[in-house]
Amino acid sequence: MSSSPLRRIKEISDYQKIAAGEVIERPASVVKELVENSIDAGATQITINIQNFGKFVIKVIDDGCGIHPDDVEIAFLPHTSNKIRSAMELNDLHSLGFRGEALYSICSISKVELITKTQTDSQGIKIELDGGVVKSVEKTAAVPGTAIKIRDLFYNTPVRYKFLKSDRVELGHITDIISRYVIAYPKINFKLVHNSKPILSSPSSSDHLHAIFDIYGKDYAKNCVKFSYQHDLFEIEGYLGDPKLAQSTSHSSSVFINQRFVVSPTVHEAMKYGYKDYIMLNKHPYYIVFLTMDPAKVDFNIHPTKKVVRFEQEEIVLATLSEVIRAQVNKIFGKTNTTGQLDETVRSPGKTIEQYIQMKEKPSVEPQTSPIESPSNNVSKSTLKPSKSIPSKEKNTKKVSLIAIVPKLLVESPKYTSRDEWIQTKSFPKMRLISESGQLNKVYFVFEGEDGYYILDMHAADERINFEKEQNAYQKGGMRKQRLIVPFTIE
Repeated sequence: MSSSPLRRIKEISDYQKIAAGEVIERPASVVKELVENSIDAGATQITINIQNFGKFVIKVIDDGCGIHPDDVEIAFLPHTSNKIRSAMELNDLHSLGFRGEALYSICSISKVELITKTQTDSQGIKIELDGGVVKSVEKTAAVPGTAIKIRDLFYNTPVRYKFLKSDRVELGHITDIISRYVIAYPKINFKLVHNSKPILSSPSSSDHLHAIFDIYGKDYAKNCVKFSYQHDLFEIEGYLGDPKLAQSTSHSSSVFINQRFVVSPTVHEAMKYGYKDYIMLNKHPYYIVFLTMDPAKVDFNIHPTKKVVRFEQEEIVLATLSEVIRAQVNKIFGKTNTTGQLDETVRSPGKTIEQYIQMKEKPSVEPQTSPIESPSNNVSKSTLKPSKSIPSKEKNTKKVSLIAIVPKLLVESPKYTSRDEWIQTKSFPKMRLISESGQLNKVYFVFEGEDGYYILDMHAADERINFEKEQNAYQKGGMRKQRLIVPFTIE
């Protein structure tokens, strides 16, 4: 991300103003910091080699700009960086790293070997550290770039081992962070190897959709639509997943702000609002979005992991982004046909993802050594702008009081001798349960009416009943009140 990767390393003058804290929680934390350094160094190829789920060896090799020979020892001192010189530069941040703590924190709890060489130097430099103490520094033969090996993580702080999860979980964390950066930086060739076995390989490509296919598979790539929009506060682009890709968690979705992977409740809330007419309340949409905005308008410096962000105009960003996403979702998925397939008018022209998938799935004559083959030409880009008028489903929806309906269906129904008998209400058509239990997946009640079938979400119905009870009580002045243990006085 940095425009000048070979900037010399120096101590940050006012590092006290930069939020600090423990950044090495698990092996994945080490991988994240080292990979981000490689990206900042302008690398086009990054290989991550780990042994014993990252607890024994983590080795990251890149073809970036390397480290100046005179800066190799300085790089492992606290609060030293070539990314920024003072806290003032946080307002114009264009790199993933900026605190100057990562290498210092890593070398303090492990054994480190680093070999680096710049494009202009004839020889490389090798440095070895043990628990933060420099053991040797010498010249060595090397290729341009940096190779750093971390051994025996937490060897001098064994108490931290008890906070680690199972080996499978720790490997999952490492794979997850690499997957995020594969999507964010498709032009970089990433390789992840565990115990000499390839785990992930993503050849360089100029298209994010190819990376989505490589990471999440065919179903996701085929059911995502590219969009973009420009606003005074930000620029946004990315891929919106078909509502049928909605999941019980938002883990698979990704938000990148200025090319940095972040966890943003604000952005996720806006995404859920945009999809609210298309997915169930307890589901989360699938999306990959890239926000670009003035670094001075967003703060990455509020948490040690740098994954949590705070917007300067949080409410405005939320409101604006919510309407932008809702407009895009309505424009794209309002064209969904009865087969559930996306209308071809919203797809990108030119080479389609179907062609890319066919190429990737075509059997090779030679045995594969990697799960991912080289990609072909790029998918053509298309820009979708929000429609001026967003169709509202609420205008044509007749409001029905569930308090009047559900008790008659669920409470009074036992008076009938058979479930096949018709259930009568004053405000609802005749209907009967379609089976002895009347339930579907223990979530829905399914009724058969004279003009079709009706599905009732019992959880949503319960929420609506409670809401209307409280609303009626409030309107009639019968709302129960209770003072706070520590009263809060409103001035």
